[in-house]
Amino acid sequence: MNFDDIIQRILLSRKELARDELLRMIEEKKGTAKAYLTDEVAARIVAMELGVKIPGLEPFQPHVLIKDLISGLNDVTVIGRVVTMYPVRTFTRPQDTQGRLLRLVIADKSATLRVVLWDDKTSLAEAGRIQRGQIIKVSHGYVREGLDGKLELNVGTRSEIQVSPSKIVDSEYPPIAQFMQKIAEITGKHKEASVLGIVQSVDLMSEFERSDGTGGKVRRLHLRDETGQITVVFWNEKVDQLGEAKKDDYLQILNATVKEQLDGRIELHAGESAQIEALAEAPPSLKHDFSAQLTTIQELKPNMRNLKVLARAIYTGEVREFRRSSNGKGQVSTLLIGDETGTTSLNLWGENASIAGSIHPGDIVLAEAAYTRERSGSVTLNIGRRGKLVLNPKSVKGKKIPPHKEVTFKIVELKEGGPFTVRGTVAEPPTIREVVTARGEKVTVASFKLTDETGTIEVSVWRKLVDSVKDLTVGTQIEIKNAYAKRGFAGQLRLTTRRFTSVSIPSKSQKSAT
Repeated sequence: MNFDDIIQRILLSRKELARDELLRMIEEKKGTAKAYLTDEVAARIVAMELGVKIPGLEPFQPHVLIKDLISGLNDVTVIGRVVTMYPVRTFTRPQDTQGRLLRLVIADKSATLRVVLWDDKTSLAEAGRIQRGQIIKVSHGYVREGLDGKLELNVGTRSEIQVSPSKIVDSEYPPIAQFMQKIAEITGKHKEASVLGIVQSVDLMSEFERSDGTGGKVRRLHLRDETGQITVVFWNEKVDQLGEAKKDDYLQILNATVKEQLDGRIELHAGESAQIEALAEAPPSLKHDFSAQLTTIQELKPNMRNLKVLARAIYTGEVREFRRSSNGKGQVSTLLIGDETGTTSLNLWGENASIAGSIHPGDIVLAEAAYTRERSGSVTLNIGRRGKLVLNPKSVKGKKIPPHKEVTFKIVELKEGGPFTVRGTVAEPPTIREVVTARGEKVTVASFKLTDETGTIEVSVWRKLVDSVKDLTVGTQIEIKNAYAKRGFAGQLRLTTRRFTSVSIPSKSQKSAT
């Protein structure tokens, strides 16, 4: 039945009502919804309020897509799948009366929405009638902005909740799996995350005493999916809920808090709001062995964690000491490693740095539980206290790393990152100057322009390597190995040296390296 048919039916049933008055009522109804109701929907609502039944139709209760909600809407009906449920909380009102609230997150095909159940409305969830994954219909709710500016649908005394409403097509609402994050995608920008994975290992439980004298419990496990591995920390009652979890169990962890550690690692912390579910069968994405999964250098991206990388050492560095922000001292050693897909720097931190003296160019190294960081547009691999470096492993599922081959790039082929090896001719003599780094260190830098048949690029040579270029003259042919390209302030690409960069002048057979 279209708009005109509904108008005719109302006027036939309510003869005292003039057409102009009816149209005015419909426009007012549209106005209360800030134009989010069509003419037909608004006419159906008015018909229902006037007690006019539309033949062939059930009493009409329109619902709004989540994406169309705005703050201030009243008497709203929304249908969505329950994605997240938080624990019921109690609070005291200014009149010293007790109140209860429960927050849900629901989703339809357009967006997600927070739903706040107040007082008696929380009893449905407390009785187990509302569960994660169910579709619910909330009628007569009102929309307000939360403290963070995001919209919330409030469910109060006048509101109604219908669980698994009839004539709702389940497939029209997004499945729960759509709201799970892949481990490699979780960053420090996330506040919460829900993950599904297979247990790699479980640490022993520890007990501790708080400053107020009460006791607590904590336990860690390491969870993996097809994208990576992450540490999950369980606190207090969540330790009990975890139960006898063991290696190769399948776990679904919801509403865990994301915490970024000082070394850049991401952990999930399962506290009061988190939910833990053990799965009897492996989901499709977890039905293979991740323990032997290797990541190639070409596949490395920023903020990846718990990686296993097999590569060949190209250059090795000495152990260096540095001062931590807490005034303590630390150690790090840097290698340049490569496989058949590319090269990158590998930083060995803490106790792992001591193995650097045993590594020689050409050795095979297996980095386990490694993580990545981004520096000046390039991705570096790192091994911290939870990682391990295996030197010349006997076997890694038959994987072989070919000998390293030097690849020379034309200037036009350069892009942000590296390392790159470039050959060219000095187009301008070097300019030498001293600069102060962000750490307050005074260093020397030489800048000059290099050209080949494809283009020209500015080169910055740092620290000890300056001595090898300070006397270069225009027209001299040079080779720069393992330099990195990055954007300058004006957006132009520049070539800069780092720890493993070397400069050679073929005509003189001279070579110098940092």
